[in-house]
Amino acid sequence: MAYRKKKKKVQDEHCYIKEIFKENPKNISAMNSTEIDNSKLHYMFTIWIIKCQRQFSIIEDSELVEIVQYLNPKAELVKADTIKIYLNHFIIWEKDN
Repeated sequence: MAYRKKKKKVQDEHCYIKEIFKENPKNISAMNSTEIDNSKLHYMFTIWIIKCQRQFSIIEDSELVEIVQYLNPKAELVKADTIKIYLNHFIIWEKDN
């Protein structure tokens, strides 16, 4: 029962935040769409996930994707499976060196 109340509270807060920005749209303004190096972005997210011991699936979180796309619509997020592949390659490389 407590879990349902907590989940409902979070949903209500999310809706409240959306309403604030609807009322005052100048609170949100997209950054200029500049060129982006997606391979650098993939590297940065991979390092963040590994160093902070995040779940690989966090990269596919809808709110995170929305933030990144808002900041730069040309940005392409790395997929969780790709991070696993990067990590496996790194582990193999470490063993060989």
